[in-house]
Amino acid sequence: MKEQVILELEKVIFTNNNIVVKTRKGDVVIEYDNIKEGSYNKKNFFNYLFMQASNYPPGWLFIKFKKKIGKRSSIAFKIKHEDLLKLPNEIVTALTLYDYYRLGN
Repeated sequence: MKEQVILELEKVIFTNNNIVVKTRKGDVVIEYDNIKEGSYNKKNFFNYLFMQASNYPPGWLFIKFKKKIGKRSSIAFKIKHEDLLKLPNEIVTALTLYDYYRLGN
């Protein structure tokens, strides 16, 4: 099946089969079936206030893998909330962000 680009950002490309994250050491290709869990905190005052308790700052998408990719067991990258809203429901479900979207953030 040919890969179709769904959303292309400066350092991240979402396709119908995977996510490609561009890093300094090379590209990291994440298959959707290799995603264990994902989480995202929207940028707002309260999330910045409670940033100490979080593993990552607001405005970053954090993804944990089922199987390691190279030496990585997880990855985090910056993404705007507006860009995250552009993703189709299938990708949101694969990223396990459906709780986040169900609340209407």
